[in-house]
Parts: sequence; structure tokens; C-alpha cells
Amino acid sequence: MENEKKNQKNNKKVTERINQLTIKTILLLVFLFQIGLVYSQNQIVKIPKLQQEDVEVITEAFNLWKTKGEQVWEGWTKINIPFIYRKKNYEYWINFPSSIKEKGKFIEKIQNMEVYGKAIENKNVIAASQDIYNISAVVLSSPKISEMTKEEWIITAIHEMFHVFQSSDKTYQNEIKNLDLAYGNDASWMLNYPFPYKDNSLKTISHMQGYLLYKINQSDDFKENMYDCFLLKDILSLYKTAIIQKYGNDKNYKYSNFQQSVEGVAKYTELKMAEIAVTDYKPLSPNIHFTDIYTNQINVIRHCGKGTGGRLTFYYLGLGKCLVLDKINPDWKKSYFTTAWLDEIFNESLKQIMKKQKDLN
Repeated sequence: MENEKKNQKNNKKVTERINQLTIKTILLLVFLFQIGLVYSQNQIVKIPKLQQEDVEVITEAFNLWKTKGEQVWEGWTKINIPFIYRKKNYEYWINFPSSIKEKGKFIEKIQNMEVYGKAIENKNVIAASQDIYNISAVVLSSPKISEMTKEEWIITAIHEMFHVFQSSDKTYQNEIKNLDLAYGNDASWMLNYPFPYKDNSLKTISHMQGYLLYKINQSDDFKENMYDCFLLKDILSLYKTAIIQKYGNDKNYKYSNFQQSVEGVAKYTELKMAEIAVTDYKPLSPNIHFTDIYTNQINVIRHCGKGTGGRLTFYYLGLGKCLVLDKINPDWKKSYFTTAWLDEIFNESLKQIMKKQKDLN
């Protein structure tokens, strides 16, 4: 009887032990299965090479930037530009350091640029510059996904490539940090900042700015332009004062100035490079045909605050200021990365003009 009890007890222990091993085995199998899925996505499943049309636009964007970028911004082509090219089920990482393992596996080379690919789930259409593992990079969906022509895609890529140039300057980045505007864990605050876009008084003052910027840009009469520039200076001051009085601080003004000085200057760069693409650039591919679809965007400047609203207003006010600075102070870009803010560069440019006029008299 005692032996029977012992046997039952031993059998129970054996059963419990088997059950424990079974559970551990199942958990191990699940773990290995999950690893296998990840592995199969990027290793066993073959990541296809980029199609010819993909290689075509990527090559053209980098070539346009590399051969003509210095005509617009000195030093721009001296930096490295990491690039993520996004398709429906795959991402292709270009120009990333070898230390970044998340870029997937080596696929091919485009010119001298290594391309790594990995499988992804379907993601939103995107055209942006983003911090990827603390590296500023362009992230851009293919022309097909973005519903752009090849030429539009290339110029959009140029816009985002300029943002990488902005991010490469430490002095400039410190100026942005010193604004103390950011909230949240990533750069999405720039899109989500609660600026009072529907404020009619601010929209009216923005419209006054845009109209004068357009008028100065269209005129070659120095005296008339100077009159309008100093009127614009007063309106810029009025804009800042109105924001502070109505909202109790200058944060909305800082955001406005920030967006004009970041996105507006990128828009200006996009426009200038588009002009060069039409007039002073021979595409590598016979399938690329740049046409002038950008000059008319200058007309949008005069509708800022009225016909052009929301965050887009800052793009075109910034563009307008850059074009006016080209006219009254062709050397303004030399102080852009140290001064950062277009309103300050504009006011300083007027001081320099007045000093020169005073010296001449």
C-alpha cells in the first residue's frame, strides 16, 4: 500500500514536471516563431531591387542637388543626405551609417550610394525630413504612392533635402531650441502647434504683408521698393504687437517667424532649384522633362491670409521675404544660419541700406 502511494506521488511529480516542460516548450516555440517571422520578412523573403523608374527619380534628385545646389546655398552639397524611399510593402534606406542595423539588408548600389531594404506594413503617404535614430533624413513615398509626376517628386525631394541641410547646422538648431516652443516627444509639434489661424485680425495683417512682398518682388523701382520695405517693417512690428496684446505672450509670433524661416526658406529653395532645373540643367534620364510649373507660385504670396490660409500662409510669406531679400540684400544667406529668423535679417538689411545711403550723402 505504501509502495502504491509512493508510486502515485512519483507519477504526480512526473506529470507536473512534464506539464512544466510542455509549457516551457510551447513558450519557446512561440518565441522562436516570432523571431522566425521577423527573420523571414527581411532575410528569407527576398527584398526586390528598386524598379528602373524608382532608380531614375532617386538618381535625378541627388544629381540635381549635387550639381546645382551650390548655386542656391553654399555648403549644401558638402553634407551627407540619408534618404528613405518608401514603397507599398518595402522601405529602401540610402546613405545611412553602417551602425544602423534597422535599415535592413543590402540590396544594391545607386551610383556610389548603398541601398538597404526591408519589408514594412502599409504606411501613410509621406514627404518629410525626420530624425531617424538621431539622424536627420528625408522620408519620401514613391511618385506612384504620392501621386506626383517624376518631376514634381524630384523637386519635392529637393525641398526635404534642404531641411536636412538646416538640421546639419548646430548654431541654427540651437536658435530653434531657444524658442522653447516644442511640446511632445517628436517633431510633430510643428504641425500640431495651436496657432490661431482663424483670427481675422492676424489674417488681415498677414494679407498686408503678402501684398507688399509681392509688390516689391514685382517692381524694379528702388525708391518705391524702399518705401514699401519700410512700410512692411512697420506692418511686421504691428503683427508682433497684435499677437502679444491679444494672447498675452509672444509664442504665436515666435511660431509664425519660425515656420516662415524654416518652411518658407525651404519653399524658396524648392522654387530656385525648380527654376535651375528648367533653365540650367540637363537631366540624366531622357524620361525626365522639367517644365516651369513653379513661377506662378509667386502669385500666391499676395493672397496670404485671405485666399491662402492656415499653415501654408507661413510657407508663402517666408518665400516672399526670401525673394525680397534677394533684391535688397543679395548676401542675406551668409547670415541665415547664424541669425536664423527672416524678420531679423530683413530689419538688419534695411539698416545696412540706410547706412549706405547716409554714407553716400
